[in-house]
This record gives sequence, C-alpha cells and structure tokens, in this order.
Amino acid sequence: MNPFEIHISRDLVDQTIIEGITDIFDKQETEEVVHTDKGIYSTVIGESNSILKYNDGDREILLCQSTDDSGVFLKVVDWVKEFIHPTEDFDKVDEWRIISYPQGSTQNWSKEDDDSLFTGIAIIELCNDYKGGNLIVDNNTIVMEEGDVIQFNNPSQRHYGMPPVMDGERLVLELWYSPFEDEPEEEIQESSGKVYQKVQIKS
Repeated sequence: MNPFEIHISRDLVDQTIIEGITDIFDKQETEEVVHTDKGIYSTVIGESNSILKYNDGDREILLCQSTDDSGVFLKVVDWVKEFIHPTEDFDKVDEWRIISYPQGSTQNWSKEDDDSLFTGIAIIELCNDYKGGNLIVDNNTIVMEEGDVIQFNNPSQRHYGMPPVMDGERLVLELWYSPFEDEPEEEIQESSGKVYQKVQIKS
C-alpha cells in the first residue's frame, strides 16, 4: 500500500448524479443547534442529529454522518461508490460533506490531529462555474472540472488546502473514510455556545 496515494479520475460522475447531490444541498429546513468544544457530535445535538448545515468562515457545509437514519447518507454513498478507486483506505464512509466555496473563500492548509480518525478523503467536483480555488495536495496543484474525482489517503500526514476562489462558486462533495473498527464514544463536552444549523431534509 502506498502511504501517500493520490488517485484522479476525470469526467467520471454523470450529470444526473451531480444534480441529485446539488439538490440535497439546496433542499433543507433549518433550526439552531449548539456546537461542543470538541466538535459536532450527535450525542449532544437534539433528536435528528446526523445532518448538519453550518458556516465555517465563508464556506457553507452540509455534513451527513453514517449514523443518519433518514436514508440521505446511504443514498449519496450508493450514488458515488462505483466511482471511488477501491483500496483498503477507502472501504467505509464515515461522513460526507457538500461544501460551497463562494468567491473569496478558501480552505486553510490542513495537517491536523483530527484527521487521524480518517484513512482517506475522496472529493467529487460538482460544478465548473468558478475560477481559482484549485486543490493542492503535497504541493501538487490539481485543476478539477465537473465530474472529476480525486482521492488521497492518510490525510493526517498530508498537506492539503485551497487558495481563494477568484470568481463564481465552487461546489464539491467530500467523502471521509474511516477504519471498520468501532470508534470509542465521545464524552459529552460542555457547550461552547457556538451556533450552527441542524438540517432536516424535506421528503
């Protein structure tokens, strides 16, 4: 196994699936929830707690965890799993995120302990209507177009990020993979009072 794998597939995901994913991002009802000091955890966020929409700087993120029981998590995973290059680091999707990067937004360079929970990240490009904002992984600049898929393993050992979107809006789907072993339960932390939005997908 290559400890620093990057795999790129061009124009792989068809328009129907892209439109379906985009529709999920746009179709929601929201209410306020509270964020803990250690992150967003379903154990402390109300009744239907596996789908969240929140702002991180200028980015807008729709996050869906594998604990979701509405069917939305599995629907997206089933749509895209055939497009993921199979390796042992890309077996189990733990969560996925649809991320909107408007003009001027960026992704800070990451090499963080939080990523050590994950074995790999797959990113699917959902649009072409932007300039700038090209993904950089380990000093490799990757220009993506709608339908492209990139995946890389060991995110805790990689330097990756994105310079600002210069024009338009970039929209991507990220799938975050974890080992099959059960994760230990997170301790409930005292609230930091930071407010995000919980999402309920309309039927």
